[in-house]
Amino acid sequence: MHSFFIPLNTNTIPGSRSLGELADLAVGLLLRSSFSKNQESAADRYGFDLLVVENYDPAAADRVMQKLDDHQMVDETLDTKQILSEYLMSHPYTNMRVARLESMAARYQGQRAYVGAL
Repeated sequence: MHSFFIPLNTNTIPGSRSLGELADLAVGLLLRSSFSKNQESAADRYGFDLLVVENYDPAAADRVMQKLDDHQMVDETLDTKQILSEYLMSHPYTNMRVARLESMAARYQGQRAYVGAL
Protein backbone atom coordinates (compact mmCIF):
# COMPACT_ATOMS: atom_id res chain seq x y z
CA MET A 1 0.00 0.00 0.00
CA HIS A 2 1.35 3.41 -0.94
CA SER A 3 1.12 6.49 1.23
CA PHE A 4 -0.08 9.71 -0.31
CA PHE A 5 1.36 11.83 2.50
CA ILE A 6 4.77 13.40 2.12
CA PRO A 7 6.53 14.15 5.40
CA LEU A 8 7.66 17.77 5.43
CA ASN A 9 10.52 19.15 7.43
CA THR A 10 9.15 22.63 8.09
CA ASN A 11 12.59 23.94 8.96
CA THR A 12 13.59 23.67 5.30
CA ILE A 13 10.61 25.61 3.95
CA PRO A 14 11.33 29.36 3.90
CA GLY A 15 8.99 31.25 6.21
CA SER A 16 7.37 28.10 7.62
CA ARG A 17 8.68 28.70 11.12
CA SER A 18 7.04 32.10 11.31
CA LEU A 19 3.80 30.64 9.89
CA GLY A 20 3.85 27.92 12.53
CA GLU A 21 4.48 30.45 15.26
CA LEU A 22 1.61 32.57 13.95
CA ALA A 23 -0.69 29.52 13.98
CA ASP A 24 0.37 28.72 17.57
CA LEU A 25 -0.32 32.30 18.58
CA ALA A 26 -3.75 32.31 16.92
CA VAL A 27 -4.77 29.05 18.61
CA GLY A 28 -3.47 30.34 21.93
CA LEU A 29 -5.51 33.52 21.62
CA LEU A 30 -8.66 31.59 20.72
CA LEU A 31 -8.26 29.27 23.68
CA ARG A 32 -7.43 32.10 26.06
CA SER A 33 -10.51 34.08 25.00
CA SER A 34 -12.75 31.09 25.57
CA PHE A 35 -11.13 30.40 28.94
CA SER A 36 -11.63 34.03 29.93
CA LYS A 37 -15.38 33.79 29.22
CA ASN A 38 -15.46 30.70 31.42
CA GLN A 39 -13.67 32.64 34.14
CA GLU A 40 -16.22 35.46 33.87
CA SER A 41 -19.09 33.00 34.19
CA ALA A 42 -17.43 31.41 37.23
CA ALA A 43 -16.96 34.88 38.74
CA ASP A 44 -20.67 35.59 38.21
CA ARG A 45 -21.57 32.37 40.03
CA TYR A 46 -19.12 33.14 42.85
CA GLY A 47 -20.48 36.67 43.28
CA PHE A 48 -24.03 35.33 43.24
CA ASP A 49 -23.17 32.75 45.92
CA LEU A 50 -21.67 35.55 48.07
CA LEU A 51 -24.94 37.50 47.79
CA VAL A 52 -26.87 34.47 49.01
CA VAL A 53 -24.47 33.67 51.88
CA GLU A 54 -24.51 37.27 53.11
CA ASN A 55 -28.33 37.44 52.86
CA TYR A 56 -28.41 40.05 50.11
CA ASP A 57 -31.17 39.97 47.52
CA PRO A 58 -30.07 37.38 44.92
CA ALA A 59 -32.05 39.23 42.25
CA ALA A 60 -29.71 42.20 42.71
CA ALA A 61 -27.06 40.50 40.57
CA ASP A 62 -29.20 40.39 37.46
CA ARG A 63 -30.45 43.95 38.08
CA VAL A 64 -26.86 45.21 38.18
CA MET A 65 -26.05 43.36 34.97
CA GLN A 66 -29.21 44.75 33.37
CA LYS A 67 -28.11 48.28 34.27
CA LEU A 68 -24.74 47.58 32.64
CA ASP A 69 -26.51 46.22 29.58
CA ASP A 70 -28.66 49.36 29.38
CA HIS A 71 -25.46 51.38 28.97
CA GLN A 72 -23.95 49.35 26.17
CA MET A 73 -25.15 48.78 22.64
CA VAL A 74 -25.34 45.13 21.62
CA ASP A 75 -25.98 44.17 18.01
CA GLU A 76 -28.26 41.15 18.08
CA THR A 77 -27.80 40.18 14.42
CA LEU A 78 -25.84 36.97 14.03
CA ASP A 79 -23.86 36.97 10.84
CA THR A 80 -20.52 35.18 10.44
CA LYS A 81 -18.55 38.23 11.54
CA GLN A 82 -20.73 38.58 14.65
CA ILE A 83 -20.29 34.90 15.59
CA LEU A 84 -16.51 35.17 15.28
CA SER A 85 -16.36 38.38 17.31
CA GLU A 86 -18.56 36.77 20.00
CA TYR A 87 -16.17 33.83 20.23
CA LEU A 88 -13.15 36.10 20.50
CA MET A 89 -14.55 38.50 23.10
CA SER A 90 -13.39 38.01 26.68
CA HIS A 91 -16.76 38.45 28.42
CA PRO A 92 -20.06 36.70 27.71
CA TYR A 93 -22.83 38.94 26.37
CA THR A 94 -24.37 40.90 29.22
CA ASN A 95 -27.89 39.80 28.30
CA MET A 96 -26.77 36.16 28.56
CA ARG A 97 -25.26 36.88 31.99
CA VAL A 98 -28.50 38.58 33.10
CA ALA A 99 -30.58 35.59 31.99
CA ARG A 100 -28.30 33.15 33.81
CA LEU A 101 -28.37 35.24 37.01
CA GLU A 102 -32.16 35.60 36.81
CA SER A 103 -32.58 31.83 36.65
CA MET A 104 -30.20 31.40 39.59
CA ALA A 105 -32.09 34.03 41.62
CA ALA A 106 -35.44 32.36 40.89
CA ARG A 107 -34.41 29.51 43.21
CA TYR A 108 -34.35 31.97 46.13
CA GLN A 109 -37.57 33.82 45.33
CA GLY A 110 -39.64 34.51 48.44
CA GLN A 111 -36.73 34.21 50.89
CA ARG A 112 -35.86 37.14 53.11
CA ALA A 113 -32.88 39.12 51.93
CA TYR A 114 -31.28 42.53 52.39
CA VAL A 115 -32.24 44.85 49.57
CA GLY A 116 -30.10 47.95 49.14
CA ALA A 117 -30.50 50.82 46.72
CA LEU A 118 -29.09 50.49 43.22
